[in-house]
Amino acid sequence: MEVITNTERIAKTISFTEGEILQELAKVLPEEGGIIVLSQITPHRAKAVHLLAKLNAVGLLETRSLGMKGTYIKVLHQEAFKDLVRRVS
Repeated sequence: MEVITNTERIAKTISFTEGEILQELAKVLPEEGGIIVLSQITPHRAKAVHLLAKLNAVGLLETRSLGMKGTYIKVLHQEAFKDLVRRVS
């Protein structure tokens, strides 16, 4: 019987483009969270929003739109987030 962790399940639902966005997000996002302007890290803003919605739904991130100022992102589970970034790279 194969044991699958939650981060493995999440990694399987992330597309290639979403994986690239996740890697860029991990590079620019401070550990305690911060404001990110998605259009500055990727030309695929819609896919980035979809990725954030997925990660928000599983409880890894907390996001809040600030309109033209960007998006506030807080990582709720740092170890799981790092593991997910490692799995999609």
